[in-house]
Amino acid sequence: MLFKKFFVVSGVGLSKTSKLNAFDNALMDAGISQCNLVSVSSILPKGAQQVEPFEIEAGTITFTVLARIDGDSESVISAGLGWAFCTDSKGGDIYGIVVEEKGVKTGKKPKKQLT
Repeated sequence: MLFKKFFVVSGVGLSKTSKLNAFDNALMDAGISQCNLVSVSSILPKGAQQVEPFEIEAGTITFTVLARIDGDSESVISAGLGWAFCTDSKGGDIYGIVVEEKGVKTGKKPKKQLT
């Protein structure tokens, strides 16, 4: 299956119970907690277009490139995505790539990790 549209959402989740509960809360905040998420590598097909987020039917298998980081109440953390399309020598789209990044600030210089 080759999709031609994608959208980007974000969410924040906190929990005193567990990191898993915090992740579930972040999915709810992003509006995708009802989806069955399947992680994929970071390639967008030629001609894929970004669209506004829309409601996905509960239980739908949803392919995702996920930027995620877990932390504790003392940490300043963030995760994010960037994307761009590769072009051929004539300027035509070939395919797109997505990059995930996460970072932790611990009072020292922020530590960044590419995943």
